[in-house]
Amino acid sequence: MSRKRKVFIAVWVTIPFVMLFIAASVRPLRQSGAGQNITANTPESDSSGGELTPAAGTVVVGIGRGADHAAVTAQAIANAGGLERIVSKGDTVIIKPNLSSSRGTLTYPGNTDYRVVAEVVRQAREAGAGRIIVAEGAGTGRPLSDPVIRQIRYNTIAGVEFLDLNTIPKEDCYFVSSPNRVTREPIYMPKIYVDADVVISVPKLKTNYAVGPSLGLKNGFGAPPKPLVNDGSAWKLGLHRRGIPNSIVEINLLRKPDFVVIDGILAGEGNGPTSNSPIDARIVFAGADVMAVDTIAAYFMGFNPQNVPHLKLAAENGIGEYRMERIEVAGADIHEIRMDFDSPFPKD
Repeated sequence: MSRKRKVFIAVWVTIPFVMLFIAASVRPLRQSGAGQNITANTPESDSSGGELTPAAGTVVVGIGRGADHAAVTAQAIANAGGLERIVSKGDTVIIKPNLSSSRGTLTYPGNTDYRVVAEVVRQAREAGAGRIIVAEGAGTGRPLSDPVIRQIRYNTIAGVEFLDLNTIPKEDCYFVSSPNRVTREPIYMPKIYVDADVVISVPKLKTNYAVGPSLGLKNGFGAPPKPLVNDGSAWKLGLHRRGIPNSIVEINLLRKPDFVVIDGILAGEGNGPTSNSPIDARIVFAGADVMAVDTIAAYFMGFNPQNVPHLKLAAENGIGEYRMERIEVAGADIHEIRMDFDSPFPKD
């Protein structure tokens, strides 16, 4: 898996015309009434030319509900099909939480709860992972350093390495663009993140003033090292300058997570990403298609996923499944449990 990814990047960086040739041979995206369809995970329409209907290829998003972090996380992962089909024996697994601030409290709704991460770590280890790295490159502060890591109790997660992605130097990054060149300029991506056998994204269920639902796709913002994308600022200004939806999609085209677990037990609404107010949602979402998981989670929060700019752009670039009629939700009736999160970003 990682070997193929290394070859892909080497070819794209050193022989761009080969990539252009390859891109020209790929079947173009098809149009649908809700925007562009996806080339991956998308069955063809029926022979009569009618609308697509759910079939065996439907993407599954698992849901767990309750207040027990480990139990609810395990329930969501099981409903999504489990990690055994994602993690193989000896794999290097990167678990990417969302630690958007150095605020050292367990009740802060902007950071992924350590108990959710611990359950993901446990299951990855049981599935055979040989090396597990909890990695984050926060936009502000250093949440994986002392004393914050102890205050948010990440230090209690046993058998893992901790990696501050913001400390990775230029020589240990790929400076690359995806074939789609959504940002029109390359981005520094840590080699250890791109080349990992498995990346599991574990974001917080929360709102963001600039993008609306800040979930699995947006969690990729933590991958590029801040000193290499800050444009001289104290935060990741370079990614904002490229256009936030553009950067979100480009990062996911360069390295899409293999599995997503969204911590919504204590979620965040209002003026995020760092000033959210807590909301007692008591839910966890999980799945192998980041696009599908984000779509269902955004809908749960009260957003119309079809009108969220970075979700639309991700769908147009083939990140994953975007159409709710093609997504099977296991564990709850999403329409019955839907909430209405406060958000400065429009939801309709």
